[in-house]
Amino acid sequence: MVAWGAKFPILTSNVGDIDLIGFRRPISYYREIVFGLRQAPYIAVQDPHHYGEPVQLTPWILSDTVSSWSWDVPENSKVIVEVYSRGTEVELFLNGCSLGRKPAGEKVNYRTLFETDYTKGELVAVSYDNGKELVRTKLLSAQETTQLKLKPETLFNQLDFHESHNLSYIDVKLVDDQGTMITDEDVLFTAEVVSGNAKIVAVGSGNPKPVTELNNKSSNTYHGRALIIVERTEKEAVSLNVKTETGLSVTTKL
Repeated sequence: MVAWGAKFPILTSNVGDIDLIGFRRPISYYREIVFGLRQAPYIAVQDPHHYGEPVQLTPWILSDTVSSWSWDVPENSKVIVEVYSRGTEVELFLNGCSLGRKPAGEKVNYRTLFETDYTKGELVAVSYDNGKELVRTKLLSAQETTQLKLKPETLFNQLDFHESHNLSYIDVKLVDDQGTMITDEDVLFTAEVVSGNAKIVAVGSGNPKPVTELNNKSSNTYHGRALIIVERTEKEAVSLNVKTETGLSVTTKL
């Protein structure tokens, strides 16, 4: 746990490969690269809001990172970028300008750090093996326009109604016009069943210290994402509406 980490009523120690709502955390991609299951480099950014603060490392945590280049901090704020990669070297580019080429792969435990100034735009990591480019990965900053996107799981709609599979999981995301996640401007939202025989059984996010209970109909997004679980009591279609405190509203059918 980091030295500035939350205490009670924290739900988890903010460690592990999967967050509270089932999505992979950066360390999961790190392990994938270490075990040779992923060739493309992975970019994770230490939260610039905590730049310079001491970190208490444990066997279960590397650092406080999010795979995002969208941060609500002043331009030119100091930030540390972590690149997980194989190969022998990795190079990081910010808006087309190289931030240097550094050792990568096993000799640095597959984790290369770059310190830079935060500027919106494009962050690109390029993996090399003995000077030959292998593959590259990029992160884009989200644009100003914020949209609310709901994505019900497709498997639910493919199954016939039955008591054993009557739950629907709806992914809630804040994105820009291009679909880039907005990870540092979280909002409070409320979910409501507007038609059909169903009830909301849980609303929450990956936040290890949420400000709302999971059995409420409201929650804050966390790093731009949340999850709604709806229990359907009949086979007929259900309509779900999600509305944010900032005025965004979306309705989807389950």
